Amino acid sequence: MTMVVDRRYCAPYETAFTVDRPRFRSTAVTDAGGAEVMQVKHTMFSYLEQFVLHDTASRRPVLNVQQSPLKDTSGTRWEAFRGESTDRREQLLFRAVMASPSLRFSATKVHVFLAGNRREQAPDFVVGGSFFGGECTVSRGNSPVAIAMISRDSGNEWDAGRGKYTYTAEINRGVDHAFILALIVILDKMHNYSPPSRASEGTRRCDRCRSSCS
Repeated sequence: MTMVVDRRYCAPYETAFTVDRPRFRSTAVTDAGGAEVMQVKHTMFSYLEQFVLHDTASRRPVLNVQQSPLKDTSGTRWEAFRGESTDRREQLLFRAVMASPSLRFSATKVHVFLAGNRREQAPDFVVGGSFFGGECTVSRGNSPVAIAMISRDSGNEWDAGRGKYTYTAEINRGVDHAFILALIVILDKMHNYSPPSRASEGTRRCDRCRSSCS
C-alpha cells in the first residue's frame, strides 16, 4: 500500500480518473464511470496561488495545497496540508519541487518529499516524463517502476487557446489516489499559469486577517 493522504483513498484494485480543468471554474475529478468524486477549488492567499481538494461525497476538504512562501514565488515549489490547514508542524503531508525549472518545456522532473523528509536529499516520489509531450509517470524514489500514469490532452486548438485541459490518471492498486490527483493539479499549476477568478473560484484572502475579503 502507498498511503500519503488517507487509507480510504487506497483502493484494492486499479483505478482511473479524469481531471477536467476549465480556465475560470472549479476543476472536476470524475471516476471511470463518470461520477464526480472530487472537486478542486482555486483561490489566492496574498500573492500565493493555492487550491483545496474537496471530497464530493462528504463535502469535506481533503488537501490544501499552496505555493511555498518560504523559498519560491515562481510556482515551482508547492506544499500540501491535511484538510484546510497550513500548519507545517502538524498537518504538512508533502512538498513537491520542480527539479529543473529551466528544462520544464522539454522534460518534466518533480521531486516529492514527505513531511518527515526535511533535508530533501533524496525524494520519496518522482514525477518524470514530458508534461507537454502529454505523458508523465509517478514512481517511488528512484525506482523505475511506475505506480501511476498521468496523461494530458489539450483537446483542440480552441480548448488549448482558452486554457482548458483534460488529464487522465491510471493508478495502481493500493496507491493513494488523492495524492496522485493532487500531483496532477500541481503539475498543471507548475506548467500553466491561470489566475483564479474571485467570482467563480472563491475569494481573495487578506493576509492580515486571514479571512475572506471582498
